[in-house]
Formats: sequence, structure tokens, C-alpha cells
Amino acid sequence: MQIRENLFRIVQSDLRFKIFLGFLTMLWYLALFPGRLGFDYSEAIRIMNRGESTDWWTASFWWYLKISTFGGSTLVFSSLISLVILGYSLYYLCESLSNKNNINRIALLILFINPIYGGFGVNISHDVFIASGIILFTAYRIRIYRGLMLRSGIDHATLFFAGVLVITTHYGLFIVLANALILLYERKFRLSFALPSISLLLVLISSIGVTQVPKFGPVLVIVGDLKCVVQHPQAEITDQEWRVLKSLAPESEWMTPTKCSFIDDALRALPSLNLVRVELDWILVETYLGITSRNTAIVALAHFQRASVALPPPFFSGPKNQVNLDPDIPIGLGTNTALQSNAEVLHPSIDEPSVAFKVPALKVLEIPAQGLVFIVNQASWFWGWGGLWLWPFIIYSLIYLKRQFKKSILPILSSTLLLHALLLILGAPLPRYVMATILIGNYLLLKMITDLYLKFVETYTRKSNG
Repeated sequence: MQIRENLFRIVQSDLRFKIFLGFLTMLWYLALFPGRLGFDYSEAIRIMNRGESTDWWTASFWWYLKISTFGGSTLVFSSLISLVILGYSLYYLCESLSNKNNINRIALLILFINPIYGGFGVNISHDVFIASGIILFTAYRIRIYRGLMLRSGIDHATLFFAGVLVITTHYGLFIVLANALILLYERKFRLSFALPSISLLLVLISSIGVTQVPKFGPVLVIVGDLKCVVQHPQAEITDQEWRVLKSLAPESEWMTPTKCSFIDDALRALPSLNLVRVELDWILVETYLGITSRNTAIVALAHFQRASVALPPPFFSGPKNQVNLDPDIPIGLGTNTALQSNAEVLHPSIDEPSVAFKVPALKVLEIPAQGLVFIVNQASWFWGWGGLWLWPFIIYSLIYLKRQFKKSILPILSSTLLLHALLLILGAPLPRYVMATILIGNYLLLKMITDLYLKFVETYTRKSNG
């Protein structure tokens, strides 16, 4: 009872609530100081140190990374900015659901304790930005339908900020466009024009001075699908289709079996394939359509495997667990000391030594924080399964939002559903790509559980006193 009363005292005051959120945020920042840096962004730091540039992670994210890390020399500010932006997006979502609601705020405090928030937020990665942007788009839509646009200046600025965040990924423009179309349907003509215009302008401006590297998105999907089909011994392929395939790589490479869950594995199995020379012309498209139309089950399952983190149960199976939990084999057999066999939910390390500056005095905070990160990672099939965490979002929308918004549930879900659809097409079974869904799902589940618990306590107390 004392804990419940203390929680209510915190959440009933705007100032105390914000201070406590800030305290939890700084605790995570110090515990995982100076941040976490995965392989991709370690390579970005190394490119900076060589005096080069690349738009591989989008030019806008490159400029952010270069400025916030002072040219690749420190992670201190970049990780803090990422964590604060993620924290703000979740706070904005919390305050969008209802005004100063105690249950919403208690649920948010619990989420801020969860390493899903802190362990992800300190990552130097554009995945933090797209997660934050999708959360802000979702909260903005809720505010529209709840009539909370009284502070339209702040809210509209948040809308454009969400657009800036999501264009740090190459598919972010699709999410911006989807939100612009919804605004157009709602007859918010100025916003529907300004949102994509500002986002596109930023993309163009940020490209100035950054080395452009070839992007092979559609070709990668086509090659990955074809490899999965062609290697099957009973696949139906015509002589003309084989001529096209052999012009790209030898038959022996096409027939070498490899797993289909990662497109990268298909490319490694085709060492003779030169992506730069592959043209996305009608001959390749016609070959692709012909082969896949006769072998649809193989192609469909390949996409299901690549999008395992995005597809919901019970219709689809989830992602493979990061840690092999088989008790009959030695722990860590064939892995590093992080026991990583498959993709993690939260990256636990700094993979570039030049920026791996640590403060020994903070070790007392880092040890329990890393312990919590490991607990999440060793059950990554659960915590990192975005399709699973999509259900609390859908259930909450149907139970709570349906009463207020009627036909507006789909626009509220639109950014999240579009993200999952894009992953189904493009594919990559990495939990960090669906962190927006994971965070929203975690928060709404906590909110529903907190709501039920407080109602139970209230009913029990009433009966006891009566």
C-alpha cells in the first residue's frame, strides 16, 4: 500500500513525474555510459576517422552521427540525445492517451525501469530514431481523435520532428507519405503538403557533401528470393530462365543450398554475382515473376522467415532465440562470451575500441544494468518478437480506443502496420527493426495490467470497508 501511495504522489504532480522520469533516464545513461555501439555504426565511426563519408545509413543520419560524435571521437552526446528522444516519444504517447491519468503514468514509470527502454535508448543507431518517430506519429494520431490539439504549435512541431526522425532510414519516406495521405484524407491540406515536403527537402539537403553509395534494395530481394527457389531440387525453371540466371552467376552457385532467413547468406552463396552489374530491367523482373509464380510457397516462406520478428502468433512462428538454451550442450559452444547465436534485442557492447571510453566509478551501475540486458537477450524470442507485441496494441485499440474513436483505429495503427508490411517485403529478422512495436506493446500491456490491478484493489478495499 505504501508503494502504491508513493507512486500516486509522484504521478499526480507534473513536476515530480517529469523529475522521476528524468532520474530513471539518467540512471540508464550513466549505467551504460558512454552508450552502446554495434557493428554497423562502428564501421561508420571508422569511416569518419578515415575522413570519408557515406549515405549507406542515409545522409541525414550520417550528419547527425558526425555532428553528435564530434567527427567520430566520442559517444557521450550521441547516446544521451538518442535516449532523451526515445524518452520524450514515450512520454508524449503517455500524455496523449488521457490527461494526467495516474494509470498511464504509473505504467510509463515501470516501462522506464525496463531495460527495453534504457538498454535500447543508449544505442547509437538510427533504429532508435525510427522507433521514436513511429511512436510520435501514433501519439499524434491519438491526440487528433481525442481533440487534444489545443497546443497545436507544439503538436504540429512534434509531427514534423517525427518525420525528421523516420527519414534516418531508407524506408522512412514511406511512413511519412502514409501519414501525409491520412492528413489529406482528413482535409488537413497544409499539414499533408508540409510534412512530406519538409522531409524530402531535408533528405536532399543532407545529401550534399556525402558520398553516395549504390543501393540494391529491390535487386537484393529479387536475388534472395530466386536463390531460395532455384536451390530447391524440384523447383520449376524454364531453359530461358536458366539462361538469365547463368548470366548472373554459375549454375553450381545457384544450386548450392543455403538458408533463406537472411538475404546476406544468399549473396555469400553467390560469390560470382556482381550486384553493380545487375540491372533491374524487364528481363530480370519477368524471370523473377515467372519463377516465383510457379514456386510461391518457397518464396512466401522465405519472406516469413526474414520477417519473423514482425509477424504475429499464432499464425506465424517467432524469431530464433539469441542464446541457445539447450541444456544438453555446453553453454556458449561456438559463440562469444555474450552467448550470441542469433540476433539480440539489446546490443550490450561498444564494438569500436577508439570510442569505448568508460568511467571505472560507474561500474557499480553497469554490472546490474548489463545483467538486466542479458536477461532480456537470453529470452529474445519473447522480448524481441514485434509480432507478439503487436497484439497488446491491437487489443488495447479494440477495447479502449474503440469506445472513443470508432472508425479511427486503423489510422492510429497505420505507422506500425506499415512498418511490419515493409519488413515482410524487405525482410531482416532483427528485433531492433520492430522496437517501436515492442515499446508500444510493452507500455500498453503495462497500462492494462495496472488498470486491472488498481480496479481489483479498489473493489477489494470497498468490500473490506463495507
